[in-house]
Amino acid sequence: MNPLKPTPRTDAAWAKTFEDDEDQCRAGNAASDMRDECATLERELATLTVERDQLRAEFEKIAVIAAQTQDRNVSLKIERKQLCHEAERTDAIYQRACELEHELRAELVTAKKILNEETNRAERAEAELATERARLDYLQEWGFDFLTRAAIDAALKEAAK
Repeated sequence: MNPLKPTPRTDAAWAKTFEDDEDQCRAGNAASDMRDECATLERELATLTVERDQLRAEFEKIAVIAAQTQDRNVSLKIERKQLCHEAERTDAIYQRACELEHELRAELVTAKKILNEETNRAERAEAELATERARLDYLQEWGFDFLTRAAIDAALKEAAK
């Protein structure tokens, strides 16, 4: 057991013991008082030791919670960075989608123009075909139904002169 360092309380109780060598009763009372003071100090020491151990245990719990909180904060920072990267990627994807939509709209306009041109060309071809049919009908009325197209074209040229 570790020897206790003298304290003002124990020094005072010890000094009382030797104040008057002649009065043995007083010396006995002082020794008894010193024993009582020592018991009180031991109780206080035991109480303080328990308090210290409880505080140490609470501190350890707090340290664990602080470490967990720090780990959680690190995790949250990492997650926030990932979310920022995801947001940036999402923005980039959205921008690309807008660009593609713009390109598709331009291609759609071009396709509509081409379709209109093809429709117009088909309508002109239909008109030319109708004209040719009318010519053929005309020639058939006049008895030229045995002729070939080349002969019909030549006859029409001759008739047009």
